[in-house]
Amino acid sequence: MSEEPIGAGNAPRLMTVQELALYLNVSTGWVRKGVLSRTLPYTKLGKNVRFTPEQVAQILAAGDVPPAAGSGGSPRRDSRRTRL
Repeated sequence: MSEEPIGAGNAPRLMTVQELALYLNVSTGWVRKGVLSRTLPYTKLGKNVRFTPEQVAQILAAGDVPPAAGSGGSPRRDSRRTRL
């Protein structure tokens, strides 16, 4: 019976606050505020905050906005525009 130790190759890559902010193109303050208000999922390692790939996916999924009902195609142009 051979158990494989968990090594760097098996462990998921954890992101720091700064890395997540860079990845999401938001400020570190936005991420920290989400952690403090507990609106963003995170993992605590001692005093360090980290984000698993699954938590990053949850953050992205929480921001998904479905298209409005009845919206189809491109917006219409205003036909009342005058040419100069």
